Amino acid sequence: MNHSHTFTWKHVARVLIVAFLATVLLGCGAAVAQNPQMEEKLMAIHQAQVANKQKLAQYTWQETETISVKGEVKDTKTYQVQMVNGQQQKTLVNNEQAQAGGGGRLKERIIDKKKEGERYLNPILPARVAHGKLLE
Repeated sequence: MNHSHTFTWKHVARVLIVAFLATVLLGCGAAVAQNPQMEEKLMAIHQAQVANKQKLAQYTWQETETISVKGEVKDTKTYQVQMVNGQQQKTLVNNEQAQAGGGGRLKERIIDKKKEGERYLNPILPARVAHGKLLE
């Protein structure tokens, strides 16, 4: 009998996976044998985590939030931030609203029209109004 064996990529991949799993399992046996050392390392990691959490609870920082529309700053808020029970807690420190004014082209056109109307009506109205009544 002549049996021809051809190796495919799938076969090679399966062999490599089995070899990898065997290596990992043998490594776990060594880790179990070093259990006291592993426990010490885990305790050190746990203590470092507790210390970091305490330091983070004392740490505060400032956060600035700026809202702008088409490049024009509309609102700026400054917060004092700290961690409380694993969550960020923000306290508003400063809230600067944008200066009134601004506006778009429509607002500018309305203001221009109003000024134009006032220039036209200012000389006429005082002559036509007497004692709060419009004269005809």
